[in-house]
Amino acid sequence: IKLAEKGYKCYLGNKSEIWRLFDRLKNFAYLDKGYHENFSKQKIYEKVVERNGLLFNLDEEGGVDFSGSPTILRRYSQNVFKYMEKVFLWGEDQRLLLKKNNLFYNDEKVVVSGHPRFQLLSNPYRRIYQKEIKPKVDKYGKFILFNSNSKYSNHLRGEDFLISNYGKRIENINERIEYDKEKLKHNIELIKEINDKLDYNIIIRPHPEENIDFYKKLFKNNQKIFSIYDQDVIPWLLSCKFMIHNDCTTAIEYFISGKEPIAFNHKLEKKLSARDPISISRNFSDISELISFIKKGEKISENFDYKKINRKFSKDLDSFHIIVEEIDKGIKKKYQTSIETKTFINFNNNFLNFFRLIKTYFFLNKADKLIKNKTKGLSDSEYVFNMFNKILKISNTRLVKIKNHGSCLLYTSDAADEEDSV
Repeated sequence: IKLAEKGYKCYLGNKSEIWRLFDRLKNFAYLDKGYHENFSKQKIYEKVVERNGLLFNLDEEGGVDFSGSPTILRRYSQNVFKYMEKVFLWGEDQRLLLKKNNLFYNDEKVVVSGHPRFQLLSNPYRRIYQKEIKPKVDKYGKFILFNSNSKYSNHLRGEDFLISNYGKRIENINERIEYDKEKLKHNIELIKEINDKLDYNIIIRPHPEENIDFYKKLFKNNQKIFSIYDQDVIPWLLSCKFMIHNDCTTAIEYFISGKEPIAFNHKLEKKLSARDPISISRNFSDISELISFIKKGEKISENFDYKKINRKFSKDLDSFHIIVEEIDKGIKKKYQTSIETKTFINFNNNFLNFFRLIKTYFFLNKADKLIKNKTKGLSDSEYVFNMFNKILKISNTRLVKIKNHGSCLLYTSDAADEEDSV
C-alpha cells in the first residue's frame, strides 16, 4: 500500500506466479523474504539481475535465533549482500553480529529498519484488529492462549520429511526432534493441569507446520480446550488474558503489545531454544508455580531492559517509512527516472513501469495442508480485501486500489491506469 501510494504497481502473489513475471519484465524491484541455500541465488537472484531488476531483502526470520546465531548467519549469506541493493535488518544487534562475522563489507547496503510486523502493534495500526477482539472474548470468555511451537515433534508431514527437508540446514536435527518430543509431552501435562485447576478456557494455536489434528483428537471431548489455527495471531494476542509459549516468536509481539508472555520449559535446553522469546518472558519450569502465578494475575515485570529489546527489534522505528523510502531511492538511483515516469506502463509503446514484486504465497495447492497453513489468510481473498480496507481507513494514505490479477493481487495508486497491467 505504501509503495503503491508512491506510484508503483505492486504485486503480491505466490512464488510461481511472481517468477513467471520475471520472463516478461525488465527493470523491476523484488522484495525477498528469506535466503535459502542452493535455491535463492540460482532460481531468484541471478534471474532478477539478468532482467535488469533490483533486489531488496526483508527477512521474515531475521531476529529470533538460537545460541550461536545459526539461523541468522545462515539466512544472511554473503550471496544476500552480494546481490541485494539493500538489506533491511530488525535491529542494531543483528547488524553488529553480521559485521563481526564478515558477511558484509559495504555498510551502505545495510539498513536497520525494524520489521513491519512489530509496527502493526503500534498506533494507529493496532486499531486494525480492534473489531476482532470482542467476538473472540464473546465466544471464549476469559482464555489463556497457548502458542505451540512443536513442529519437530508434531509435523504435518512426519519425521522423515523433517529430516530430509531440514537435516542439511539445521544442526543436530535428531537431537532437536527428541527434545521437541519431550517438550510436547510436558506441554500436554501443563494444558491438562490448567484445565483442571483454573477457571479459564484454553486456546491452543499450533505452529503452521504442526498437525492440529493431534490436539483436536487429544481434547475432542473437552468443553474448555479449543485447537484453532486461523489467519492472524495478533487478535488472539490482544484478546487473551495470558499467553504461554516455549520459545515462540509471537512472544515478542505479545511483549511489544504491552503484555508479559509466559515461557514454560520443564527442562530448558538453551542451545535448542530460541533465546529472545524466553529472555523477555516470565519463565517457569514447574507447572504448579506457573498455575499459582496465573491465579495471582501479576502484572508485567519492571525489570526488563527495554534498550536491549530495542537493539534487537527496533520497535520505535517507523519501519514502513524507512523501507519504502530506501526502495524508492534505490529504484531512482538505478534507473534514473522520476516518479511520474514510472507511475504508468504502456506496452503498446514499449515503456515498462518499475514493478515492486512482493514474494509470499497466495493461492494454494489445497491438497497440501502444510502450504495451506503457512499461507493462511492470504489464501482467503475476502480476508485480504477486508484487511486492505481497514488499513486505508486508519492510515493517512492516498487512494490506493487493489484487485485480483490472475492468482496475484495488484496494488496501484489512483493515478495509475489499472487496466494497463501485465
